[in-house]
Amino acid sequence: MAPRSLESRIAERRVEAMRRDNERRAYRERLAGPTRTVIQSPDAPDRDVCAAAKRQRSAAFDAMGTRRS
Repeated sequence: MAPRSLESRIAERRVEAMRRDNERRAYRERLAGPTRTVIQSPDAPDRDVCAAAKRQRSAAFDAMGTRRS
C-alpha cells in the first residue's frame, strides 16, 4: 500500500467526522420529530404517551452511547 500524504489523511479524517456529525444530527432529528407532534396535538396527550416517548428516547440515546442531560 502506497504511503499517503499527511494532507490526504487529515482531509479523510475531516470528511469522516463531518459524516458522523451529519448522521448523529439526522438521528436526533428523527428522534425529536414524533415527540414534537405528540406534545402539540390538539387533544391533550395522556401521561403514558409522554412517558413512553421519553423512555424510547433515552433507550435510543443509550444505544447511541450518549446521554442527554
